[in-house]
Amino acid sequence: MIDLAAIFTTGGVLLFYRTFCTLKFDVLDSLVKKVLIQGKTSEASYFIDPYKVKWLVSSELKLIFVIAYQEIFHLAMVDELLDMMRASYVKHIIPKLEIKGGLVFAAPKFDEIFVESVLVKWENLQTKTNANKTMRSFQETDRGKEVAKSKPDEEPEKKPAKVEPTPEQPVKKVPGKYTPKPKADPAGKKSPPPKKELTTWGISENASNSAMKGLDFSRQEPVQKSNGEVPEGKYIDKEDPEMVGFLSSGEEDESEEEKDLIEGSAKKKGIFARFSSGLKNLTGNKVLTPEDLEPVLSKFKEDLMEKNVAEEIAHKLCEGIKTELLNTKTKAFTSILKTVKAAMNETLTKVLSPKRSIDILAEASRARDAGRPYVIVFIGVNGVGKSTNLAKVAYMIKNAGFSLMLAACDNFRSGAVEQLKMHGRCMEVPVFDRGYKDLPSNICAEAIREAKAKKTNVLLVDTAGRMQNNEPLMRELSRLIVVNQPDLILFIGEALVGNDAVDQLTKFNQSIVDLSPKDNIREIDGIILTKFDCVDEKVGTAITMTYTTGKPIVFVGTGQKYTHLRKLNVKTVVHALLS
Repeated sequence: MIDLAAIFTTGGVLLFYRTFCTLKFDVLDSLVKKVLIQGKTSEASYFIDPYKVKWLVSSELKLIFVIAYQEIFHLAMVDELLDMMRASYVKHIIPKLEIKGGLVFAAPKFDEIFVESVLVKWENLQTKTNANKTMRSFQETDRGKEVAKSKPDEEPEKKPAKVEPTPEQPVKKVPGKYTPKPKADPAGKKSPPPKKELTTWGISENASNSAMKGLDFSRQEPVQKSNGEVPEGKYIDKEDPEMVGFLSSGEEDESEEEKDLIEGSAKKKGIFARFSSGLKNLTGNKVLTPEDLEPVLSKFKEDLMEKNVAEEIAHKLCEGIKTELLNTKTKAFTSILKTVKAAMNETLTKVLSPKRSIDILAEASRARDAGRPYVIVFIGVNGVGKSTNLAKVAYMIKNAGFSLMLAACDNFRSGAVEQLKMHGRCMEVPVFDRGYKDLPSNICAEAIREAKAKKTNVLLVDTAGRMQNNEPLMRELSRLIVVNQPDLILFIGEALVGNDAVDQLTKFNQSIVDLSPKDNIREIDGIILTKFDCVDEKVGTAITMTYTTGKPIVFVGTGQKYTHLRKLNVKTVVHALLS
């Protein structure tokens, strides 16, 4: 039923890996690159066609437990399987690990334990849970409760009067034998047959609780032994002691002592308890609980949203911090606020740090040595400054000593070709155009052939601005990329947008992926943020865009002149978000 089970450390050491069928690709590698490295550990699951991956991060053990299965099967109780996997590994393997200097040198095999113990118990748990599921009665449903509330005065149940058998009543017929007809009444009148009470099907406004209860055939009484006891093992199973704690249905009963402790702590905290809690908060060495983290993380979430971080992204970042810090101890003389802030600083830095180093000048130099032009396509929504920032990148490349050409593939907006020609004249750079009638993909293909013929080092392609929900234009953009296969695809986005940045970037990227050939799937390679000088400390769009796609921010635009193009300073952005 599952396709993959794995355990590895947060540092990347693989301790256990077991596949149950041939995988179409490296699922674990995709999970690490697209989710875990980017700090998206708060997400419940990750889907990469056709697999659904779930994981459990153990902060105290610094281990990650992973289960992958085909999404079409809709497996239940996968979270319970992860909990069982963790408990079994802690019980059987952790005490036997050979650790020297904080590094794992040797680990016992977990394959047999996982297959013969964990999987078997999990399958038994599934069978038991399915067997215990019973259909709800009508009175337990929302509609049944509404009807019960609307009828507080229950009508007395009418029972049909018992009719005593009389000689005049018909005799039961026996097949194959003659049955005499009953004699007529001396008075000449036939005895009336007993009236049968009509069964009312469906629920009307006049239905009583007793009528509803009479229509409930979902519950069946268990077969009892002669002494009145329920047969053991048929309807009641004994609990496996190793399974306690894995059930998430909340069916386990708390002991009376635990209830008293919980109720007592909820009602009142003593003076000494409050004083010791405050002292630990100041001096450190406090084990962090959800109650400690929630108010601090709630404040961080509000601050992030005020600085243009999308609400969904802010929530995921805070949930990731909560998962990381839960049940850990604060450092000596470190408050909870400082602990959370340090973790948030590390997470934001990790998100903004590029996973792929994009050096346009170095890549253009390699393409020049190979004797071909280096092609960059600029895409984005309307009015974000694609042509202006294309001109800034062209100015930077020209000053680095490369020959370049601009391709005017925006034949949708009036004046777009003339605008690009104006930039070309200002920088003394040639512009390739075919007016407003040809397809952008054909114009780009001709521009690439022209650049090859003239041995131009770099070709910058300008495209029309389009909204992410404009399907015809998005399909046209995807065709341009699929047909011409540029070296770099840069998305131009505004630093002023907030929640809309997720929708823009996701749909642009998805349209490119959907129309790419399966053997060469293309995605957005990098991001240029424009109008970065207008946001002051509201720099949250940088986090939103990089968290959504995992793509680096290559440049930020800081003005309207050709020289107003800068590299993103990660430390400055993180400081602005947390200040």
